[in-house]
Amino acid sequence: MSLCESSNNPAAAAIEYALSKDCHGSEREFLNCWLHGEFDAIRREWENVPDEVFIGADPRLERTSENASIFNPDIPTAVREAVLVAIVECFEKHPEDISSTFTLTELVEVRDGTEHLLDANVQVENVYKRGFDALKA
Repeated sequence: MSLCESSNNPAAAAIEYALSKDCHGSEREFLNCWLHGEFDAIRREWENVPDEVFIGADPRLERTSENASIFNPDIPTAVREAVLVAIVECFEKHPEDISSTFTLTELVEVRDGTEHLLDANVQVENVYKRGFDALKA
């Protein structure tokens, strides 16, 4: 039994697929697509990707109480965004470490919580500065 079958964890399934022969040579690109929610690109570019990679991770799927937002609503948005961007940057450099440290729910929330920043082409430095300023307030 594979790790993704035993845990029902799309992050584990994504890592397992990235380490498989089907993904040979494009592991980092695959994991970056998964982290940033580019599921259509994954479906187009890679063959034989198991459903477990998508189930529970694709934001187009209906949210349940199991994967509802995990963030404390009292944390200022600027601080939350700075932390989430830092996690994304760490994931890009150390995907195995981040994937073993954070749960699927947490990784999905990281992706969802930074998507609007990516869409708006916000500079990372500005996100960190806003977060720092919110700490001083």
